[in-house]
Amino acid sequence: MSIANWKKEFFHTPMPLTRIAAIKHSIRKWEGLKEVNRRKHGLTLSKYYPDRITGDDASIGMYIDGTNCALCELFDLCSGCPVNTVTGTNCAMPWGAWVAKQATGPMLKVLHKALAAEMRKKVNGKPKTE
Repeated sequence: MSIANWKKEFFHTPMPLTRIAAIKHSIRKWEGLKEVNRRKHGLTLSKYYPDRITGDDASIGMYIDGTNCALCELFDLCSGCPVNTVTGTNCAMPWGAWVAKQATGPMLKVLHKALAAEMRKKVNGKPKTE
């Protein structure tokens, strides 16, 4: 397995352009970052850059940050981001848990909370973009 195979399973491109689709894309990416899925695809963490994953070719990697986040692509400087809306702040804390401990749980928790809030808006008929 490789980072290319991991991307096929967990990181579809192009990035989605709607709020709900972007949250789901982010959840899928963070599910893929769980240790069991990294191991399944032979991914390792860079010892020099804790926010970077690599595959069988260490020169090919992917940073786990705002440069490949579907939500960051949609929202400028966190303004209007569903994560910001439900938590009252940006995603720096859950992302920091990834960098420090490769913990995916904190980010998945806020993403699922954001998805639930967006789905409630949809059910309640509040205007928003899906």
